[in-house]
Amino acid sequence: MAGRGKARFAVAALTAAGMTVSWTCDDTAGRGITLNGQGDYATIQAAVNDAQKGDVIYIPKGRYSEEINAETLSDLTIVGESNTGAVIVGGIWAGSRFTAKNLGIENGGITGFVSISAYGCRFRRAGISTYISWVLEGNVFQCNGGGAATKRGQSFSRLAYNDILDCGNTAVTAYFGISEVVANRINDTRGLAIDYWVDGGGLGLVEDNEFRNNTSGALAGGHPMRYSGPGDLGGGWLGSRGRNIFVGNGVPVIHGETGSYPETTFAKFNYWGTTDPAEIAAMVRDCSDTASLGCIDTSEFLAEEPLVPRGADAWPGRAALDAEVAALKAASLAAGGGITLFSRDDAP
Repeated sequence: MAGRGKARFAVAALTAAGMTVSWTCDDTAGRGITLNGQGDYATIQAAVNDAQKGDVIYIPKGRYSEEINAETLSDLTIVGESNTGAVIVGGIWAGSRFTAKNLGIENGGITGFVSISAYGCRFRRAGISTYISWVLEGNVFQCNGGGAATKRGQSFSRLAYNDILDCGNTAVTAYFGISEVVANRINDTRGLAIDYWVDGGGLGLVEDNEFRNNTSGALAGGHPMRYSGPGDLGGGWLGSRGRNIFVGNGVPVIHGETGSYPETTFAKFNYWGTTDPAEIAAMVRDCSDTASLGCIDTSEFLAEEPLVPRGADAWPGRAALDAEVAALKAASLAAGGGITLFSRDDAP
């Protein structure tokens, strides 16, 4: 797009001269970054610098090549007009309780220490890394060689209605627990789908997911799911309905709990691509293989693939997010257009 390239050159030149400029996000209209309808910034970072706790940044369609540092700012939310059109090419260094909604993020990702949430975003060659907790819903991770998400600390986390595809190593790594893993599609990973482990942890509720064609390198041994805390994959202590699909994965598909006092993991009511109990038993590694491992109960299973809505297209929160984006877009245009930073009290 020749016009778009010329606009970016003009922004750089004018900024170097100390002048007020507007960012051009399409071929027909200049769009600035505005703070509560006032001000004009050359970069998203400049708007972040003026933001305060709880503010909301709305980003119209465009490609923004930036490394954004918001590490000192808590409770910031960035909302994109379209997760295929409002694309940040680079990384976001997030502060506490950072939220991304409806954004496209390429060649970078989101890194933070305390709590990252992402709803309805699209990541390409990008992922999420945090120390304490995440909530990831309705996202698409096109890993293209890397991983999708890593959590290294303890607290509630939820992974729901995501498409996590084509990761080159472990797709999801979680130390100290994942509380809910619901209705995701984690497919075609050349490593583990989920690597979950720490003494005393607990995988929690796992239901309605699709794990398909996940293989691994020699070190990981091809386990699509591994954990060292008790989990409920169907018929267990958290009331999981199971209905997970395990097809075409490396073996063992599920690795039994390890630790001083391993417990039984329930994995009933799932589809394994076979109805032969011996073939299903061969897909798991548990107390029947090694006495130090917890047992895995696969005594009841499904004969057919469960037709359950899963993945980003089935995310129940999409309609509400679309309404939120529409309200922010209208308010942004009323304030003059562009990337608009609303205070917590002014955001629609």
